[in-house]
Order: sequence, then structure tokens, then C-alpha cells
Amino acid sequence: MTLETTQIDVNPTGNKAGRPKSIEKRKRILDAATDLFLANGVSSTSMDMVATTAGVSKQTVYSHFNSKDDLFAAVISQKCGEYQLDKTALLDPNREPKAVLHEFGSRFVSLLRDKQVIAMHRIVIAEGASNPRVAEIFYESGPVSEINLLTEYFYHSPHFTLSEDMARHAAVCLLNLLKGHFHFTEMLSLPCDLSEIDESEHVSRTLAQFFAILDHQAL
Repeated sequence: MTLETTQIDVNPTGNKAGRPKSIEKRKRILDAATDLFLANGVSSTSMDMVATTAGVSKQTVYSHFNSKDDLFAAVISQKCGEYQLDKTALLDPNREPKAVLHEFGSRFVSLLRDKQVIAMHRIVIAEGASNPRVAEIFYESGPVSEINLLTEYFYHSPHFTLSEDMARHAAVCLLNLLKGHFHFTEMLSLPCDLSEIDESEHVSRTLAQFFAILDHQAL
């Protein structure tokens, strides 16, 4: 089974206008979808299963999400939101870049170490070959979103003088450095004894490396 992208996924009502959208119900749907995706995989989870687990009608699910693609993307975005990886962390132009990026980096590392995030990475890798759309949605809703956030920061911040292309290179470079060795070991289910203090020191060392790269214009 592949992601539901055929006509069967179209909102059965054909019209979302005027339908009440309870925030609480939306949260229940997202939580149910998260649990089902992690338990069964994305491809094997249907919108009917999500509706049943969330305790709502299928029509209610479609009043919030047009398709399973949309629902999966929202699940990924919700998890990023839990760690406040959004523009608010990068908005203040008066804060020193190292302080701004340390806060952002710490949140990013915590996100990568979230057990649900690690499990979702594994599921996407397992399904990607047979269902590339799963990988595409995950990539666009997660990694690309964070790259775009940092690109905007580096490009518009008065503390940097980077072209838009160089700003994107800087964003990709920083995120890859932040992943570090721990991300690789945890993806392989190998032990990784990393405390909160270790995480903070890792972010500090990473930023030192990153700014050294910037100083040498070696992006």
C-alpha cells in the first residue's frame, strides 16, 4: 500500500468551508496519526485507522487534512514545533549570533534525540525505496524547513554579509555539523551516553567550528 494520493483521499464532502475545526480534535488526530505511523509505518496506516484511533469520524479527519500526505506533513511539523524550531527563535536582530544559534542548535539536537524522531527516521528509511513519497514529505516538512529557517536568518541578519546562496550553504553546513556522531550511533540503536551538559558542549564546539569556517570563507 502506498500513501493515499488517489481520489479516495479527497475530502468526501468535497467542501471544507464552514465546517468547525476544533483545535482539540485536530490535536487528537495528529497524536493518533503519530502513534499509528510509528507502530505500523506510514504506508500501512489508513485514514480510517486514524479516525478510529482518534475517536472521530473519517469526515472530521478530512475536515482538517485533505489527504494522508497532508496529515503526515503535519505530524512532522508538529514535532518540530514541540521544540520551538521556528522563526521566533531567530527573530531578534539585537541578539548576538552565537547566543541565537546556540539556543537554536540546542533545540535541534534535542529534536534529533527525541525517541519518536529517531523511530520516524528509521521508518522513512525503511519505506523510502518502495514509497519515495514518504521520504519526500518527511524531507520537505523536516530538514528542508529547518534549512529554510536558517537560510533566512543568515541572509537577513545584520550580523552576516552572505549572499542568499552562501546563506543556504551556511545553513546546511551548520545543521550537518550539529548532527555529530551521536546521531549516527542512535540511528543504529547503538548506545549513546550524552547528557544535557554534553549536548550543550557539543553545540558550543560545533558553533566554534562553524564560525571558524565562516571566517575562512570556506563554505
